[in-house]
Order: sequence, then structure tokens, then C-alpha cells
Amino acid sequence: MIGGTRKPLDVFRRYPTLAGSVLIGCAFIGVSIYTIVCIPLSEAIVLWTGPTEVWRNTPRLAQPAWTNFFRREKLPETRIIPLQTADKATEQLGDALWRKTATLSFEYPYMHLPSEINLFLEVEYDTLHPQLTLAWLRPDGKELEIFRGTPGRSTRFAISKEIGLDEAYGGIPEGRALTGEYALRIEAFAFEEKFSMSGRLVIYGRVHGIAGTDNLRRDLLIGLLWGMPIGLAFGLLATIGTTLLGFTLAALGSWFGGWGDAAIQRLTEVNMMLPLLPILIMVGKFYSSSI
Repeated sequence: MIGGTRKPLDVFRRYPTLAGSVLIGCAFIGVSIYTIVCIPLSEAIVLWTGPTEVWRNTPRLAQPAWTNFFRREKLPETRIIPLQTADKATEQLGDALWRKTATLSFEYPYMHLPSEINLFLEVEYDTLHPQLTLAWLRPDGKELEIFRGTPGRSTRFAISKEIGLDEAYGGIPEGRALTGEYALRIEAFAFEEKFSMSGRLVIYGRVHGIAGTDNLRRDLLIGLLWGMPIGLAFGLLATIGTTLLGFTLAALGSWFGGWGDAAIQRLTEVNMMLPLLPILIMVGKFYSSSI
């Protein structure tokens, strides 16, 4: 028994690349099993092909988060601030007029600009539309008005450039981010006492997750994880298919012999000489607009 176990170990010691290949294959199989169990196919399909609301809180074309370990100036990460955490105040100005204020404050420690800043705001009222004012307060004391008017019941406000400097300030060049405490003040004049606001402020970063995101905000890790068991399944099927085809052709050549065996040998030689992948790419290029 001991001698039987030593032989494979001796083979692995003599051929370390074989041991590495076995470890990589075992890792792929383990990750594939984890993916199938923890991320069912139905859930993965919804995440990958579902509506854009699924990935509303992730940035577009973000790099993997681990790349920040190799940078002196870190790229910003995504931060989500719920409106429930805001400092709120309500003041009654008349018999049917209320002023409601919500202030969202946060620290921004990065010199790089975020990719986007969006405010997702939902307002609830019966019949009378409220009047809304959004103001952006920067660490340099500058206040920028973003919106003034009547909002919809569910509205997205883009605040993409208000975090950047429009002119040099304190030795920081134009177009860079000013570090410090920012605040978004939401001031609403409501004509109904039941008026309420909810939502979130999303400061989109430039790095996200282990594998980053694509232009549709999808986390590429989902595609990579599910691509592994699918790739292994295709590789296994291709290996079984080519092995069975090789056995069948060899059996036919041995059975019939003569010109049949010679024809199979010539086809095998042609198949070994022709580069299959470049031919497939060329055919795909000719017969479709994309490979």
C-alpha cells in the first residue's frame, strides 16, 4: 500500500508541471462546484441578463478593487448613503405649508474623481406636488445648486461633476477632487402633511469587486464564475467526443484495411497539419460581422 502511494508522488516530484496542472484542475472543479451550489443558474441568468435596476449601485467599467494595492493614489470605491441616515428637520410655515430638510454628509478622501454621483429620490404625496431644491456643499465652502423645481415621484439626479474642482484651489489643480467633507442638502416645500422622501445617494467608484465591472455595470465575477463550469463541461464533452471518434476511426481502419485505412490515415495527417483555430476565425469573419 505504501509503495502504491509512493509511485504517484514520485511522478509528481519528477514532473512538477504535472502536479501544477492537477492542482489547477482541482481548483477549477472546486470553484465550479461552489458556483453551482451558491449561485444557481436561474439567479445567475437574472443577474447577467436582467434589468438594469439589478446593477444600479455598481459603477461602469470599474477596475478590480485589488489593483489599489499597487497604487500610491488610491482610486475611489463605491459608497452608498441611504437617505434614512440624513439629518432631518421639519418646520411648519403655514396652515398648509411645511419645509422639510434632509442633509447627507460624507467624507471623500480620494484625489481622483468618482466615475458618477447619482441621487435616487422617491417622494410620496397625495395630490399636491412639492417644490424641491437640491444644493451641493463642498469642503471649500462653495455651494452649488443642482436642482430647483417639481420632482417626479421617482427621480434620478446626476451630480457627476460637482465633486471636482472647476478651478485651482489650495495647490490642487483643476479637474482633481477636493478631499474633505461634502454635504447634499435636500429642501422640500410640501403642501401636504403626509409628504415624505426616501432614497439613496450613490458615489460610484472606479474600482469594484474582484473582477471589476463592464459597461452595463455588471459584476464580471458572475460571468467568470459561471464560465468555469460551462468551460469544463465543454472541454469534457470535447475530450470524450474526440476520444470516441478516434477509437471509432481506428477500429474502422483496422477492420477494413486497404484503401479505407489509407484514407483515414491521410485525413488524420491533414487534420494534424492544418491550424484549426485560425481557420475557424477566418470562416467566422467571412460569414458574420463579429467573431
